[in-house]
Amino acid sequence: MGDQQNRDYSSERDTREEEDEPFPLTERDRIGILSKDEDFELHTWDALKEAIAIYGDINQSQSGRRYCSDGALPSSPTLHLYWIEQFDNVPKATNNLGIMQRKPSELRRYIAWCRKVKSEYGSISNYVIQHRLPWGSPPFTYLSSIPFSEPDDYKILINDWPYGCTDDITHIVVWSKTPIAANEATGDLTEESRLTLQNFVERTFVERLGGDHERVLWFKNWVQLQSVRALEHVHVLVRNATKEDLAYWTEKNL
Repeated sequence: MGDQQNRDYSSERDTREEEDEPFPLTERDRIGILSKDEDFELHTWDALKEAIAIYGDINQSQSGRRYCSDGALPSSPTLHLYWIEQFDNVPKATNNLGIMQRKPSELRRYIAWCRKVKSEYGSISNYVIQHRLPWGSPPFTYLSSIPFSEPDDYKILINDWPYGCTDDITHIVVWSKTPIAANEATGDLTEESRLTLQNFVERTFVERLGGDHERVLWFKNWVQLQSVRALEHVHVLVRNATKEDLAYWTEKNL
C-alpha cells in the first residue's frame, strides 16, 4: 500500500512539475538547471555540425545555382526530380537537436523569464508579438504561401536567449508569418519545406558571406523542443559574423 501511495504521489508531483514548466524541458535541461557554468562545455562549431542535420549544398549543380529567386521549388519536373535525388543522396547528420542547451545560469534565467512573461502576458508568443514582431495579432496575413519568399512575411532577429555556443557563433531567429509545413507524425520538416528553407538560407545568409557555406548552419526545432510553439520560426547559426553582417540581416544598427 505504501509503495502504491508513493508511486501515486510521485506521479502527481511529476504532473505538477510538468504543468509548471514554462516550456518542455529535456532531460539534459533538468540536469543543466542543477549544474554550474564551469562544468558546462560550450557548443563548438564542429559539435553543432554533428548535432544539426546537414543536407549539403543541395542548391548547387555543375551548371550553377538551381534555386528559384522567390524560394519556390523549380517548376521543371526534371529539375525538381534532380533536387529530390540530390536531397536523398547527400549524407545526413544525426539531427540530434535535443543536445543543444543553454549555459546553466542562462537556462535558469530563461526559465525565470519565461514564467514572468507568462504571468504577465499569458504566453511567450503574446510577448513576442507585442514587443518583437511588428505584425499585429494573429492570424497573420501573408503575401505568399511559400515561407520566406516575401521580405514582409518574415523578420530576422538576433536570439535574445541563445544556446551556449562559443563566442564566434551568433544565434539568429527568423520568424515567419507564413506557416511552414511539417510532418504531423514526427514534427520534423517536410522534404519540400526543407528545400524551401535551404534556399532561403542560401540567398539570405550564405550569399552575404561570399558563398561560404561552412559558416552557416540552420535548423527548425521539432515541435516538442519548441518554447514558442504558436509562432513559426527557424534558427540560423553564423560563424564569425561581423557587426555589418548582423546589421544587414536585422536591418538595425548594432
